[in-house]
Amino acid sequence: MTAPHPRLDVPAAERPTIEEVIARAQRDGKSERVLRGKHDLVVISAIFDGPTGAWAMKRLPGQAEPVQRTASILLVALIGAALLGAAGVLATGIGLNRGIAQITRGLAALDTNFVPGLPVRHDELGKISAAINEMAQSRRRLEAEVRREDRARTIGRLVGRIAHEMRNPLNSLRLSLQMLAQRQESNCLRSEDFQMVIDEVDRMNRLLSDLLAFQQPRPPEIEARTVGSVLEKCAQLVRPQAEKRGVDLVLSGELARNTLVDEQYFRQIVMNLILNAIDVSKSGDRIEINATGNDGNVAIEVSDQGPGLTPEQQEHIFEPFYTTKAAGHGLGLAVSRELAQSMGASLYWSKTPARGATFILQLRRNDDGQ
Repeated sequence: MTAPHPRLDVPAAERPTIEEVIARAQRDGKSERVLRGKHDLVVISAIFDGPTGAWAMKRLPGQAEPVQRTASILLVALIGAALLGAAGVLATGIGLNRGIAQITRGLAALDTNFVPGLPVRHDELGKISAAINEMAQSRRRLEAEVRREDRARTIGRLVGRIAHEMRNPLNSLRLSLQMLAQRQESNCLRSEDFQMVIDEVDRMNRLLSDLLAFQQPRPPEIEARTVGSVLEKCAQLVRPQAEKRGVDLVLSGELARNTLVDEQYFRQIVMNLILNAIDVSKSGDRIEINATGNDGNVAIEVSDQGPGLTPEQQEHIFEPFYTTKAAGHGLGLAVSRELAQSMGASLYWSKTPARGATFILQLRRNDDGQ
């Protein structure tokens, strides 16, 4: 004989009473009602915790004898205890869900370092919150220590590179002065003998100027300028070096475009780009300096026909002190990008279709001009 299955439909006769018991339970938390019929005893119970609740109905046939009545009372008590237990489990589950949601939100906030920690809890999740807060504090201490060590390493590398770059011209100056002293003793000094000293002094001056420009650039003085006038001056200054290398300089594009720039910064950036292009070019190569206008900007492109950039150079080309030149100090492009950003421009590179590289200086267009 199999056990009877619980009925899931609502009996029509008891429906009003069931709805009444449920309404009271929603208001008071729990409610129960016993209906005594001629032959049957009907027990209806309901319990609610907030919006969540449950109800049950048990029909007990033939409850006329005292023993059966006592059993019915015990059964009602058992049903009530079961409902209370279910309510306790439900309340615990809701509390755990809320606590887990709070911890999850706290962990997401901790990951952005915007809050001091999770709130203190006095329930089952209190120890977990305290452990997470302790972990977060330890992580912050470690991150602060890593940042201090990183700054110290950066300063150490910076000082080392500066010392290295200054030592080379100082050694050259010492050797040059020794040579000059020897020639003076033999009375055979020539004016060109001093050129090496002058070149090394200029090299040290450029290094110091680049360092100052990189660390503390002066505020830009923005004014309207025609790009052609500035580019022509730059080309005129570097053309002797280009001709010495057998390299052809070509100006093209919309040279009449007006832009908003700091003229000194603009010239320094373009000069640096052209000199770099000359360094990687060989006799017979062509360097193109092209000006175009688009979307409220003016783009200055400096393209060479050199070997292009290796993957390593592409990754580090704008980093301070990164250079592949034997006599370079690796600050030119880093300073150029810093100067470009200070006047609201941008500097980046692009691979040319054939060979070489193209560096692009994107400037703001003067809306009052062209």
